[in-house]
Amino acid sequence: MRTKRSRLIVLVVLGEIIVGLGAIVWRISGTAAPEANLKRLSASTAADIQRLQLQVRSNSLAAWLELGEAYLAYGYFPQAEACLRRAVLLAPENFPAVYAHAYALERLCQLPQAIAEFQLAASLSRGESFSNCWYHIGLCYLKQEKVDAAETAFLQAGEKYAPALHARARILIRNGRTHDALELIETLRRKLALDIQTEMLAHQAYRQLQDAFRMAQSAERAERSFPKLRLADHWEYLHPIRTRYGLMAKHRVSQDLMEQGKSHHAAADFQKMLDEEPPDFTDGMFEQGVRLSLVTGRVDIAEQILRRFQKRMALSPPALHLWGDVMATVGNLEEATQVWEKANQLLPDEESFRSLAAVYSEAGDTAQVEQNKGFAALHTGIVAYRQNQLDVAMTQLGQAKKVLPQECQIEYYFGEINFAKGELERAREAFHACLKINPDYERARERLDSLAK
Repeated sequence: MRTKRSRLIVLVVLGEIIVGLGAIVWRISGTAAPEANLKRLSASTAADIQRLQLQVRSNSLAAWLELGEAYLAYGYFPQAEACLRRAVLLAPENFPAVYAHAYALERLCQLPQAIAEFQLAASLSRGESFSNCWYHIGLCYLKQEKVDAAETAFLQAGEKYAPALHARARILIRNGRTHDALELIETLRRKLALDIQTEMLAHQAYRQLQDAFRMAQSAERAERSFPKLRLADHWEYLHPIRTRYGLMAKHRVSQDLMEQGKSHHAAADFQKMLDEEPPDFTDGMFEQGVRLSLVTGRVDIAEQILRRFQKRMALSPPALHLWGDVMATVGNLEEATQVWEKANQLLPDEESFRSLAAVYSEAGDTAQVEQNKGFAALHTGIVAYRQNQLDVAMTQLGQAKKVLPQECQIEYYFGEINFAKGELERAREAFHACLKINPDYERARERLDSLAK
């Protein structure tokens, strides 16, 4: 009897040892997800990440890659690197896994390892993906102050890859090879007309050459330019990953409905998200929620969202503009007026000036109506100028001048428009007129100085 009992105890102990060893081997083999503190994420996002953590028990490439990308997108870089290293071990020739692993290594500043991994990724890719890998390699070399190696990497990215052309031009300017840099800048201008990054770089090059006129030209072009050239791909690469999970996935559904013209459905989805899990709003979510609520007549919800985030309004003109819209909708015109005027002190906006004109019209204050219409035309003109709609800008500024003849900004932008058109004598006249109204308007003085040489 004792012998049987002893054997049973031995078998139980052996079984526990085997199970324990199996658990240790399982962990050492890397089939357990790296732990991460998910408390800073919204509850639904954290729940989705936890689901991904459980999936890696299958030890499949897809599971490790998805968890690694999610960790990467939400800033858990050490955990991302561990998961993506595992994915690469499972599939050494899988481009998405190798590229994501290289990306994680770069974010961790493990630069030699990142370079090697991006080189592997480049060997697995073609076209823009190939160029992008070499661009990242060049950035890694720059972070190590290995400028020659960086320049070689950017050359490897190819003559058609705009971010690498921009990086090469910066290196050339840094090394005093400004004329060579300007050749690349002209190539960029042909590829991406009126790109703000290119024009700012041109301004830097002409400053080095002490060419005041072309400095002024590139500065003026920069104001009419758009951010077409992306010097980092964090948004394009990581944002789509974030929208797969939790709060951002819910937000994406609401956005899709809104773009389809289904505002009421979008508002209902947004309110459901708000009820289930009050989010820490991004600016985009904040504005979308308020505008959806206003469009669908749910002013109470718009006011609720705005009051919840009232602390940030002193620093956020867009939030103040929205608050004025809500106050006007509920009939509180006095507070709406105060809020719009405060917003315009921080960031003048044609919509708020038009709203103010409408409020003063109801009050019968003709002088204020005309003044606010004038400022609305002024800022409509400035926006049109910055969007390269020069004729529209000229018309709007002309309307503004009839009401606001002593507003120096009108004359300044008349000067900029004429400068952009190459009508330099008219530009000089306008800049002189600006300074006659306000002798301290430094930008007009700088333009005149550049035109004098």
